[in-house]
Amino acid sequence: MRGWDRLLLALSSLIVGVVSVVLFLFGIEWLNWTYLKQFIDESLQVDWVYQVYLAITVFLFLASVRLYFVSWPPRNFEAKSVAKITINGEITISTLTLEHLALRSAQQVPGIFDVKTKVRIKTDGISIELRGFVDGEHHIPIMTEEMQKKVKQDVESVSGVSITAIDVRIDDLIAVERLKKTQDKR
Repeated sequence: MRGWDRLLLALSSLIVGVVSVVLFLFGIEWLNWTYLKQFIDESLQVDWVYQVYLAITVFLFLASVRLYFVSWPPRNFEAKSVAKITINGEITISTLTLEHLALRSAQQVPGIFDVKTKVRIKTDGISIELRGFVDGEHHIPIMTEEMQKKVKQDVESVSGVSITAIDVRIDDLIAVERLKKTQDKR
């Protein structure tokens, strides 16, 4: 939930809370309906009070509509974990774990650098997207195919989860200065 939505929720909750306290006070007869009606009628005769009243009602309506739609998950909602049923119970593996396994495996392939991973759980299975830079010294189709095979084999063997696709996107050649810094880190 974004900051604006939290503010709307806080203000709406505050107004609903005040209204519920007033209704409670009427319920236990601490307040009188006749006096409230008279107070409202007299207050609405003043132009600025009437405008504030209209602004508050419009705000509450718009806030309720906004919060209603925010409460539903987006259509492109992605699962954050993979569940696998075994004889002994359920095993849940987070997509973050799968991403780290894929990253570790992809970084072992020579010639690929600054790899980023994204695991997507779709209706047809689990796919992994790999993005990175190459050094320009290795044959890109052979290197990426090797990376796909290695990542698929490593992730499946460690996690026990079947991977349906591994998509690779090579963003660019890595700069020589960056290449030296990356090799020094290894």
